[in-house]
Amino acid sequence: MRCPLTRAGIKATSALSRDSIRVNATFCFPAAQAIIAAKAAAYIISSFVVRLDDIGFPGIALIRSITQICRHYGYATQVLAASLRSPTHVVDSAVAPSHHGAMPFKVMAMLFNHPRTDKVLQIEPAAR
Repeated sequence: MRCPLTRAGIKATSALSRDSIRVNATFCFPAAQAIIAAKAAAYIISSFVVRLDDIGFPGIALIRSITQICRHYGYATQVLAASLRSPTHVVDSAVAPSHHGAMPFKVMAMLFNHPRTDKVLQIEPAAR
């Protein structure tokens, strides 16, 4: 179940978590919201990386902060880096490290491509 990081959403997250229902606390933008969600026992916290990038805040920095907070305090809450729009976002979120990543299929397909790989395959066709 998804609950937004609002007062009502946190109350619902806490109640649902007590009933062993896994909750995705979504639309997390400042780390302070992540602290509240983790304390409410959210199963996953979703932060939309590109939406933060679009307003001049590095979204991956938030992913790093959330994972560090959860690890430091021993929260079982997992982190979902959502709205990954490039291979760099994917790698940076893995390094952060987020537990999960959400991306369009075209970004996933881009993970297989690199100009050097293509060049080597042109030179050494047997390597295919």
